[in-house]
Amino acid sequence: MSKVAVVSGGASGIGAAISRRLARRGDKVAILDLSSDVLKQYVSTLQNEGFDVRGYQVDVTDRAAVWEAVGSVRKELGPIDIVVTSAGIEEAGYITGQQINVNGGIYM
Repeated sequence: MSKVAVVSGGASGIGAAISRRLARRGDKVAILDLSSDVLKQYVSTLQNEGFDVRGYQVDVTDRAAVWEAVGSVRKELGPIDIVVTSAGIEEAGYITGQQINVNGGIYM
């Protein structure tokens, strides 16, 4: 049975691999990412391969934006079964890194 999955940071790196794997097994995947260009390109690639994926440009450090995106996912794809918090950065100032790597996961 197909599930609904949300993957933050899902358009590149490990998040992209997870998004693809979930889509390949038949899940509906909502990909959240900050970079709209990368997001659009990756979602288009997966859709052209026949996968049921949607893209949402979101800054995971913005709680209201995350909640709005999650509301859109629930409305468009149904109840969420799987949440993967893969958004993160490797090089940034302490505050920015903490906001993305820690708070981003909490807000999801």
